[in-house]
Amino acid sequence: MSLPFLKKAPIKKQASSSPFVQEHLVLQLKNSSLQGLLYSVNEDDSFTILGVDKSAYPEDLVLAISSGNLDSSRHTITSLKEKLNAFSEKIPSNPLVGIPLKNTLSRLMTVRYKRKDSKKKITKKEISNIVENILKKAELEVKNEFKALYGDTLEALEVVQYTVAFTKIDGYITKDLEGQRGSIIEISIYVTYAPSFYLKNLVDFLSLEKFKPKAITTTLYAVSKAFQDLNKEEENYILVNLDTHITEIGVVFGNELVASTYFNLGYADFLSYAGNALEVSPKELLKDEQLLQKAKPSLKEIQAFWASYFTEKLSSLKGIKVLPGKIYFLENNKDKISSEALFMSLEKLSFKSTPTIDVLNFSLKDLSVSEASNLNKIPEQKLFGILSLVHLGKSLFKE
Repeated sequence: MSLPFLKKAPIKKQASSSPFVQEHLVLQLKNSSLQGLLYSVNEDDSFTILGVDKSAYPEDLVLAISSGNLDSSRHTITSLKEKLNAFSEKIPSNPLVGIPLKNTLSRLMTVRYKRKDSKKKITKKEISNIVENILKKAELEVKNEFKALYGDTLEALEVVQYTVAFTKIDGYITKDLEGQRGSIIEISIYVTYAPSFYLKNLVDFLSLEKFKPKAITTTLYAVSKAFQDLNKEEENYILVNLDTHITEIGVVFGNELVASTYFNLGYADFLSYAGNALEVSPKELLKDEQLLQKAKPSLKEIQAFWASYFTEKLSSLKGIKVLPGKIYFLENNKDKISSEALFMSLEKLSFKSTPTIDVLNFSLKDLSVSEASNLNKIPEQKLFGILSLVHLGKSLFKE
């Protein structure tokens, strides 16, 4: 199966004489829900949000899709489309789709290549051959890790996305190798793979409502790109997406996502753990202040475990010995962890500067949203992931 993946492309301007407003759709697959956002692009490249909504799934939606369990997950996408129909007479059928890191593996691969003739200009074909070799090398490494997870059932992998972290010629960084002269070419690429069966099942899931993805990417990659425009002064940082049952981590150096990982523990699990200790449900726990006070020791215990797991995942990232000190949490979820436990755990690692924890704050205007309607009481901070997909997809939808 050949899937489209994200490429850097020049933005093509739409003709201002167009008699209609072209609408676009982005879908964000999350651990326990599917979210959709309809928008249009204005002449000044700003966006108008026409509507956003989500459809919940009672268990692990990603697991249901990767297992090919379309019967149980059908209601989720059917329900979402019905909700989106309230915002538009005709829902676009070719969305950009953001997926979580679950079922994906990424690699930062760097290759140094000695040229036969340093006086000849570097050609596009020469660059393509090097990139192709890097991707083959990365696939071999990643396939071994995937086989440890899936065994012999893994048949093939697909590239979800790749981006060039940096290029050098004779030790000097350059933005464009083509046309340059030199002896040693160095290219570093960050690439993400997923099993073909998972992506095929995802496409089948989307096709239940006749959606055919224009491209598929990880939402964390989109977030890293959107953040570049939000904070141009910050080039090195760690992104943390603490979701219901999963924690995603991305490491950014020089404004490029160079490593990512995840583990299956989220803030909803904190409440489940504390509730189990008191033999009450998470909902009952949240409704009763006295129960919450009694649950504090259990919450502290699971938060300390989360901090230890977080540190372990950071330490296991290949090719990174010293980490950025700035840590940003998405969706205002910093308060759901114990900062004290996290700082204590992080003492085991090496950082470029003293670690600090912050929240990735933004306004709709920061992401070029000029107008917004039908947000369905979803807080702005909870929209950063799907708005990052809008931000990333504007060149795709203008091709």
